[in-house]
Amino acid sequence: MAAQTLKKPLSALPGLHFLPQILDNPLEVDKLYERVSQKLLSDGAAQAFLSKFFSQAHTFGCDKQGRVGLATELLTHAAIEREAVLVGTMTKFSIWSPDRWSPIDPRASGEDLGGLMKEIGL
Repeated sequence: MAAQTLKKPLSALPGLHFLPQILDNPLEVDKLYERVSQKLLSDGAAQAFLSKFFSQAHTFGCDKQGRVGLATELLTHAAIEREAVLVGTMTKFSIWSPDRWSPIDPRASGEDLGGLMKEIGL
């Protein structure tokens, strides 16, 4: 199951997915800007996607205690009630409800991470 999960787009996974490098790394901002700016204004599908993609952006921040404040609709989408699991992937992170993360968690499933690394070319 987890190998299939790796092949799904982020939008198909039931957690919240964040790309903080966009905010923190000017090189990543430049790369995103470059790719987006290459889309032709006459490319209706690309323009529709960009409108949909960027309309889903949410701002969030941390309070003085370091807690992340998220909109109610995001918490509902991810089924987060009281506790959450923060999963980092080097340049981005996801926030999951513990119930939704546990079937995917490689520690609980006993997955062969070495084999998965080989499968994706790492």
